[in-house]
Formats: sequence, C-alpha cells, structure tokens
Amino acid sequence: MSRKIVFFICVLMCGALIALNKEAAEAARAGFALWRDSVMPSLLPFFVCTGIMRRLGLINGTQPAPLMALAFISGAPGGARLSAGLYDEGSTASATYTAASLNALSPMFVCGAFASDMLGYPPAAIPIVAAQLLAMLVFFVLAFSRHPPYKAKLKQKNDAKPAIGAVFASSVADAATSLLSICGMIVFFSVLMRLMEVSGILSIIAWPIRLVTTLAGGNGQAAEAMLCAIMEAATGAKRIALSALSMRSAVTLGAFAFSFGGLCIMAQSMIFMQIDAGKYLLYKLAQGTLAALIAYFLFPLCCNGAYDVAAVPEYVERLKTNSLSALYILIASMAAMAAIMLICAARVRIDKLKASRK
Repeated sequence: MSRKIVFFICVLMCGALIALNKEAAEAARAGFALWRDSVMPSLLPFFVCTGIMRRLGLINGTQPAPLMALAFISGAPGGARLSAGLYDEGSTASATYTAASLNALSPMFVCGAFASDMLGYPPAAIPIVAAQLLAMLVFFVLAFSRHPPYKAKLKQKNDAKPAIGAVFASSVADAATSLLSICGMIVFFSVLMRLMEVSGILSIIAWPIRLVTTLAGGNGQAAEAMLCAIMEAATGAKRIALSALSMRSAVTLGAFAFSFGGLCIMAQSMIFMQIDAGKYLLYKLAQGTLAALIAYFLFPLCCNGAYDVAAVPEYVERLKTNSLSALYILIASMAAMAAIMLICAARVRIDKLKASRK
C-alpha cells in the first residue's frame, strides 16, 4: 500500500514537471545558484577541515565545546555530519537528538544574506544569531547529557599515523561528494516548492494560516513565507524578506526558520547518518520555537527604533506588532506540529500494514 502511494505521488510530480517544465527549470536554476553562490563556498572549507580532524581522531565525544563551535560556525547540515562519527550504528535515536540540536543555518548566511541583503538592516542579525546560539546551547546540553556518544573518538585501523597528504585528499573528495548530494536536495526542494506555488497547493495549505493572520490585522503573506521556511530555510528567508512584515516579525520568523532548518536540511542530514524523522522534527520544532522567543525579546535591546520604517509607532501599534509576532511564532509552531503529526500518523499506518502482511 505504501509503495502504491509513493508511486502515485511520483507520477503526479512527473506530470507536473512535464506540464510546468518552464517554472520547474527556473526553480532548478535558482536552487543551483543558491547552492553555487552561498552553500558550497561556505560549507566546503569547513567540511574539509572537519574531515581532516575526524580522520586524525581530533573530534571526539569527550570535547563537546569544540564540537558545538564547529557545528555552529559551519552551519547545517554540518551538525549531522559531525554527529555521524560519534555514535554506533544502532544508536539512531541518540544520534538524532545530537544532530538535531547542532543543525542550524550558518551565522554567515544570517549576517550576509538575510540581514544585510534581504532585509537591508545588518543589526537584525544580532538577535537572530544570539537566539540561534542560545537555543542550540540549551538543546545540545540536553541531548549530549542524556545521550552521550558511545564512541570516545574515531578509531584508527592501524597504530601508525596516517599520511597528511592522503588524509587531506580523501577529506576534499568526501566534502565534494557530500556537497553534490546537498546540491541535489536543494534543487529538488526548490522545484517542489515552485510546483506547489504555481499549482495553487501552497495557497490552499496556507489559507487557514493566512485567514487567522489577516483577521488579527497582520500580513497574510507571512503564511506562505512560514510554509516555505518549514520546507527549505533559505527559500523561506527570501519569502520572509518579501512579505512586507515589520522588522521585529521578520526577525522572529527568521530565528524560527534558521533554527528549525526545514525539511530540506533534515533530508540533507540523512546523507550522513540514519535519522528518526519524527524525533528529529519534534526536537527542531522546540528548538526553533525557543530561538524565536529569544529573538523576539532581544529585538528591542539590539534593534531599538526599527519597529517601523517610516516612524516610531505609537504604543497601540507597538502592542499590535508584538502580538502579531507572538502569533506568528504560535502559527509556525502549529504548522510544523501538524506536519510532524501527519508524518507520524502515516508511519504508524505503514507499520500496521506491514505487520498485517506478516
């Protein structure tokens, strides 16, 4: 039964790719450009360096601080890549929690791409990056204390020290292979979101959220931006910047999107390790919500006076903006929770069908 459903979805998507080939090609080019211009240049050096350290046994479970620092600077899916070498193959749940806590978008993307280029307000990166770091610290401590790595360090096959040249060459090759796989994930999700947008599926899914935000006096465009961010964070960042939100709302949603990471980053993480999707998404939902709340409360301290582009708003307008920001956090969390519940329900259904066949 599950294979038939997957087959039916793939057939529908193939039909959409044929019918909307121009839009799909444009989305594929945009996804490739995003990987080429932002993802690959920022991740390649870190993948090579962390690969060398892993092969030399310098990254291990007894030093959590360097592990978190490397994951935070390199950005997702670097957390999953680093966590993959710290757990045995049978500890999927433990590795999932650690990888989820360490997966967040790189501060370089937040500062350079989102805050400076998309929002046009560089100080907006301060509350977002601070919120990401604090939320990552909280959930990493929880994951690492409850699920410590079984492997103290990467075991070497021989006692002899490996040749540095061979280690460097193999690290570059592995980094290039991983980045090509990540490129495929980004292009696929870019095309998928474009097809959903053109076919109207995205608008249908976002309609309840858009209705609630509109009735509350907010910007209905935030609904599509949140859904895009839940699927793919970088594309969602563009939609957040183009949604004409207040600066505080944009920063709040950005913090949630960059800490949650999106389904695309979860799929990228599966390149490096086996992940329990349900537990991963629940953990990231909680982490993203915490980051959004932290960014929401840090915003007045870091970006005072950026409530409105034209002028400083009155008390009522400021209260309205704060309420809408909190509403956006709640709606984003509920949307992500609904997606998680659907995935878990489908998984339970599939397991029951498999059990009935035996």
